[in-house]
Amino acid sequence: QSRSIQHERTMTALPLLSREQLVLYFRRIQFDLKDESELPKPTLENLQEIHRKHLCSVPFENISLHYSKEKRIMPEESFEKIVINHRGGYCFENNGLFTRVLRSLGYNVYNVTSRVFEAKGSIEENRNAFTTLTHFISIVWFGGEDYWIADVGFGAKGLFEPIQLKEGALNTYENSEQHTLVKQNEMPMSTTPFCFKEQPPTWILKHRANEDEEWSTCIVFQMVEAFWKDALLGNLWTSTHPDSIFTNNLLCARSFIENGEYGKYTLFNNSFKIRKSGKEVENRKLTSEKERVEVLQKFFGISLSEEDAKQMNKESPLYLG
Repeated sequence: QSRSIQHERTMTALPLLSREQLVLYFRRIQFDLKDESELPKPTLENLQEIHRKHLCSVPFENISLHYSKEKRIMPEESFEKIVINHRGGYCFENNGLFTRVLRSLGYNVYNVTSRVFEAKGSIEENRNAFTTLTHFISIVWFGGEDYWIADVGFGAKGLFEPIQLKEGALNTYENSEQHTLVKQNEMPMSTTPFCFKEQPPTWILKHRANEDEEWSTCIVFQMVEAFWKDALLGNLWTSTHPDSIFTNNLLCARSFIENGEYGKYTLFNNSFKIRKSGKEVENRKLTSEKERVEVLQKFFGISLSEEDAKQMNKESPLYLG
């Protein structure tokens, strides 16, 4: 296994999954394979269903950076972590695995890296609030100009279904949360846009919890292919740098559909929230490590071993006692 992992660290893309691995993945996301000898065809309808099922079954999370002895994340191990061990992951893990699944099913798919907007206000007022290229997404191509963004690794404001790559595209989920795309000629944080006469258009993905809210910026990206080595570099910064949001915070999110209502569970450090149909229905502060571990199990399906549950650094501001 160690040789295989070492090999995968040097590859442009991770290898395709076997039929047996795909069957295990579909069981993990509770995708109904009527006949396990016949896998889903590479259609838009199946892409949308697989995307939804993944988000409802596999949480976005960075628990391994806080509740484990190694305090590390290795995206090339995501199949075993997510499918076999029933855990979740963040973008390099979730979208890395999702891309492998799609390619193995016959989809035309590649990855791009994007910058996350970390402020709450407008881009004009917070031009320096973009991260470096540390978010990894999938682009699925159905021929011609028919491209779709798939992203199962963004968290609280992430897509529930793929969104078509076209200006003004709008996704609405059960008359609540919405995503839209804005297209412009240059990166919003560019200092010398006039120097570049020809460059790919810039796409900005925006989100709002309901129609009464203002749009907030999620990510900005260009259609430039990223490779697995790019993901490993981004993961190195994201999982180790002292300024990374992931090394300083504990995050978890999982979508759900209950009685026809779309919703999401989110955990940010000690703040646990439940949102249904775009409205917050629960917001409580967790007061102990025991309570947080119980929330991880009940709402996110993450069962920490007794040893891992004790690995939170007692000197960390994240420790709840």
